[in-house]
Amino acid sequence: MIPVLQKKEFYVYTEKVNPVVFKKLLDSNATERQLHSYIMQHPWILYWTLCPASGHSRFVLPSFPLGTRYKTDFVILNSYSGAYEVHFVELEPSSDQSFTKAGRPSQRLASAIKQIDDWRSFFESNQHDVRSTLVRWAKRKDVLGYHPKCEPFNYWGQYLHEPDTPLRDRYLIIIGRSSTQSPDTRNLVGRFGNGHSVQIMSYDRLLLLAERRYGHRKK
Repeated sequence: MIPVLQKKEFYVYTEKVNPVVFKKLLDSNATERQLHSYIMQHPWILYWTLCPASGHSRFVLPSFPLGTRYKTDFVILNSYSGAYEVHFVELEPSSDQSFTKAGRPSQRLASAIKQIDDWRSFFESNQHDVRSTLVRWAKRKDVLGYHPKCEPFNYWGQYLHEPDTPLRDRYLIIIGRSSTQSPDTRNLVGRFGNGHSVQIMSYDRLLLLAERRYGHRKK
């Protein structure tokens, strides 16, 4: 049964994003902690970058745990007709490079890829635990505010806790600035990510989204 949200239960959320402030933060070579804090306060930047078609129910969960050994920087949980998708996000500093001049993954990127491999292995082996934790955190830890205190659902009447409901996992590493990369490196980022089942993205992708979506609003 699809939940019926009464009018009084709706949360009036706002997407207060100032792309000028975000750009200044990136230009200051912000630390991973500073970037995590900013995105946690402005989660729609991350949501719309990864989920441009939106979804039936939408959640952004910071510092989401995978068991007791692993912790993600963010999880985006999104539902649509017939399935759910969950994006596991790892943040690296905006000042770091993704590849060396020799075209090899930087130490920071290689470490992030190893971490993603551990997350993927845990997800594949612990589906029930991941689903249960996602449902619990969606109700209590969500920072997006689109469906507060609501169990994830879609309009096909499928709930996330049901084991037969499709759950598609995606993995993302955000690192560096594309504005400091050569065209060859930018091409390498796309090829390498596709070959390793992980999306590698620079912070300029988030900045571009912020500028296009929010740049026309009053600062």
